[in-house]
Amino acid sequence: FNRSVLNDEPGNSYHYSSYGFVLAGAAIDEVAPNGYTDWVQKNIISKAVLTSMRVCEGSRRGHDMAKDGMLQSYNSNCLENTLPAGGFESNICDLSKYAYALSTGEFFDNQKDILWNNSVSVMKSPTSTTNYSYGLNYTGSGENFRVWHGGHGGNVRSHMQFFPSDSTGIAIIAPAVYADLPELSRYIFQAMNIRPTLYNGRTHSPMDWCRNDMENESDLFHGVWRKTNEDVLVRTGYEKTGFFDEMKRLKQSGYNVVDIETFKNDGKRYWDAVLKEGISDTKLVSDLTLTELKSKIAAMNDDGYIVTDIESYHTGNSGRRWGAVFSKQNKRSSTAYKMRPQELIDTHNEKVSRGLKLVDIDVYKANNVQQWYAVWVEGGDSELAVNLKPEEFYTKRSQMRRNGYRISDIEYYMLDTRNNDWRVSAVWEKGSGFEFTTGEIEDADGDGKDDDGDTAVFQNFCDHMDTHHNKMEPYELIDWERIDIEWLDD
Repeated sequence: FNRSVLNDEPGNSYHYSSYGFVLAGAAIDEVAPNGYTDWVQKNIISKAVLTSMRVCEGSRRGHDMAKDGMLQSYNSNCLENTLPAGGFESNICDLSKYAYALSTGEFFDNQKDILWNNSVSVMKSPTSTTNYSYGLNYTGSGENFRVWHGGHGGNVRSHMQFFPSDSTGIAIIAPAVYADLPELSRYIFQAMNIRPTLYNGRTHSPMDWCRNDMENESDLFHGVWRKTNEDVLVRTGYEKTGFFDEMKRLKQSGYNVVDIETFKNDGKRYWDAVLKEGISDTKLVSDLTLTELKSKIAAMNDDGYIVTDIESYHTGNSGRRWGAVFSKQNKRSSTAYKMRPQELIDTHNEKVSRGLKLVDIDVYKANNVQQWYAVWVEGGDSELAVNLKPEEFYTKRSQMRRNGYRISDIEYYMLDTRNNDWRVSAVWEKGSGFEFTTGEIEDADGDGKDDDGDTAVFQNFCDHMDTHHNKMEPYELIDWERIDIEWLDD
């Protein structure tokens, strides 16, 4: 390392480098009487009274969402080996005190400007309004001059930002490496009416796209969006306990579940959900036998809840289990299970004749035979198509749109992986509003009409989440599908 050449002359260019801090720390270690860590203790930790800050001593719990939106909870090992470019640990109180000490010049005899007003300060790029100095980003002027820095420790992310003019600031530690803490800090500043000229007028909206270190794996995704100006949240890849805890937390913030999906990856079962604000109260159940599910539906009906979404899944030695979403609605509802395709069609026609609308269909395969189950709810008009080839589906979709119908539920599955035998089943309901499905191109020819896609198009996780994020104003995600290519029993 000591024989490496410089990227640039010091002070002329920006290049993020932990090695630069290793070199600076090595210099301190050489000249400090008792070495680097003792120097930090005396000149930083003790000076700012950082009671929790120390060289890390063990692993810490945190989260990542690296592959296909699956939330992973794990211990991140101690990073002492990265000293002095890392390897310390502290709590949120000490991070706040450290940021305050930087903003007041506590470490430099009150000469706080020395950190950003010096000969080594550089612009991050020729077009950037942000400068960089001694590991700190800074921008602005006068009372709006602000300084910030952030980072992560494997499964945890941190961020600090402050205004030296009055030492106002914020420090955040989140046990989620994918968190966008700078964005969160802006909302907090706005909520506290701090620097209103910088932060007021920000619109709160979900952040559903691939962020820090989130990547694709092998799953494929399909969605249906409708122009309703309604807001939804997406949660992906939670194991059961975390999933139900998150659903309860979001319910307290006014969001209720409208759609659930469950899948397995590396032997673990995960759950996805779409949630909506401002709707009737919903409740979730899982891991029921079919007999238990039917009893639960009857009991929930007595409490004024109807079932609106059902998921079936195989649990190995425990056999098939069922989960469901119940909604507080004063309506009739009905369900049916273990139907062959024609049985599903016949049952649907019978339910429609009794004033019920089809709202949810799903299918699994047992002994190589399709087993359909479905939910009907009182009111409205619905249409059903089963086992269409993709080209048949696209023709049907165009026809239904012309007749004033919009997709409310859709299932993509592959009957035979050897010849890519894709099939589509879908439910339509009477309604208006522009509709978009994964793979479509909106008005590519500029004739003012939507253009139908003509191939079975899916997206990987990050592209799918980008599509959703870009469309969620003013589009509502009506149906979310994590595609099971193999379509196995589990």
